[in-house]
Amino acid sequence: NERCEVIGARGPFLIEDERALFERRQIDVLISKNSGSTATEPKLEVARERGVPVLVLRRPVLAQVDRAFTTVNSVLEAFQSV
Repeated sequence: NERCEVIGARGPFLIEDERALFERRQIDVLISKNSGSTATEPKLEVARERGVPVLVLRRPVLAQVDRAFTTVNSVLEAFQSV
């Protein structure tokens, strides 16, 4: 669709850059995934300022796992025991 453009970028984003992007591209709807971080907050703030509707894609439910690791060392130890 000629009115739709996907802009792939990773935060963190600066609010001034987001304001310029919204203005330059004349963004009238924002669709964003829920990344679970604060990196996209400037984008959401600019959308609020401009009254732009925001659609947030929900994060998928992850499958259950047998083990979860919190450090690199715990992963290495698990590999050594195999």
